[in-house]
Amino acid sequence: MRKLFTTIVMAALALTASATDYNDNMRVTLDGTTIFKDATTISVDVEDASKGTYELNLKNFVLNADAAVGNIHVTNVPSTTYSDGTVTLATEQEIVIEPGDLPGVKDWIGPMLQEVPVKVFGRIKGGKLYANIVIDNSLGYITVDFGENGYQIGNSDFELFHEAKYEEATSDEPDFWHSFMSSTGSLASKVSKATHTYINDVLDDDNNVRPGSTGTKSLKVVSTIVDFFNIPANGTVTTGRLQAGSPIAADPSNCSFMDLSKTDVDSIGDPFEARLNGQPDALKVWVKFKQGPLAKKNRAYVYATVSAVITDGTYYQDPEAKGVTYKNVVAKATNNKIESKGFAWQELTVPFDYDTYAANKADTKAILVTFSTNAQPGVGSTDANNVDVLCIDDMSLVYYSQLSSLTVKGASVTGFDKDTYEYNMTCEGEVTADDINVVATGRQAVVGKKVEKTAEGYKATISVTAADYRETHVYTVKIKTAAPSGINAAVNNTTAAPAAIYNAAGQRVNAAAKGLNIVKNNDGTVKKVMVK
Repeated sequence: MRKLFTTIVMAALALTASATDYNDNMRVTLDGTTIFKDATTISVDVEDASKGTYELNLKNFVLNADAAVGNIHVTNVPSTTYSDGTVTLATEQEIVIEPGDLPGVKDWIGPMLQEVPVKVFGRIKGGKLYANIVIDNSLGYITVDFGENGYQIGNSDFELFHEAKYEEATSDEPDFWHSFMSSTGSLASKVSKATHTYINDVLDDDNNVRPGSTGTKSLKVVSTIVDFFNIPANGTVTTGRLQAGSPIAADPSNCSFMDLSKTDVDSIGDPFEARLNGQPDALKVWVKFKQGPLAKKNRAYVYATVSAVITDGTYYQDPEAKGVTYKNVVAKATNNKIESKGFAWQELTVPFDYDTYAANKADTKAILVTFSTNAQPGVGSTDANNVDVLCIDDMSLVYYSQLSSLTVKGASVTGFDKDTYEYNMTCEGEVTADDINVVATGRQAVVGKKVEKTAEGYKATISVTAADYRETHVYTVKIKTAAPSGINAAVNNTTAAPAAIYNAAGQRVNAAAKGLNIVKNNDGTVKKVMVK
């Protein structure tokens, strides 16, 4: 089935006009479950069709041997070009899927679906194309990703698993994530035999995925008792690699770590790393947590934890080694107080702190994310039959794309709210893009400003695009031009009679007062008058 799909997809996708070839990989999911993820290079042709719009053709799209969809043809995809040369494509529309022309395929499902909603997002930057296509239809929720995004962590929806093995012990580890079965360190052999990770599947219980998820699985992480030491071992999973280096649980030689210079890979050939291109504003994740009985001395430690550290890709470990200052840290996001809340699903938003580490001036290249069933090492459940359980689902890195403030010519827009996108105001004189000052909520959000002349004045349009270029919010300010009231106000009459009188501060007054007065005549002449 996978071979058939691969053969068809390799020549399927084209964004048309005058063609530039892009070669990259494609990943396809159906209802959140990845049905194709192997590294398959395809060629994509891209060109500006006309007036800043693009055209996309996904030809002979086939999910599997029993589901030949057809040709997905999307026209008039709007584009935006930014100052750094980045081009983004975005559209939501309804299309009719056309029959394909693949030899041997007679029945194409797509044309029978009539109109189906489709979303297209694309980004061309640095000579590379990233494209995301979402098709919502009766076959299911189909997502096609072309190219390397570099803004999210692989398999963060926890739908893909493989069998990890140490001697006779096995566990279900999520792809691109790692637990103790693949740990290193002098005591790896003592901890790697215990199973800490499992698949949570809706086939077993509908509550095994978070509410509203399009997927069918989540990750279950559990604590264990290490027989050799007869002490609790927290269940832990990381985008890096775990190290077991000491029998003392709180020793920092027991840690997760990441180093992009390492070439080690796990049992399915994935490296112990997660590379990152952007600087996310927050981490979002769904969890549910249940804690088993703790030793009396540890009953204050009632929380699970998540930690995310962005680095320049050189060696970093969590927790940090004592006495070591890590100058390679870009930002951190930590929640070490994940509560049980009755073992119910809860969505967490954990903001990244960049300011504390700004002096490091480190480049963003990798992210080490670690989940653990307890925020403190070695203080998990003491009951092997009632262990700590942390379920994790649909984690994402969040890039904000709104405004936190908006001013025009130094004046705040009345009633501004980041969730309100249309405003009206009155200003004096000419308004240009330089008069529009904004602060974006996203750390690396891309802001575009445009001012157009209208019959009543001006219309200012401010677009705010997230750093991963996947979401844009547009604010519109309709500006009515008021007659100027200052000394530079225009005068319509052309006679030499006095038209206006101003004091030395430039304020208009009704009559000349003691001291210096500035008189502006109807013919436009200005003279100074001293009143004693």
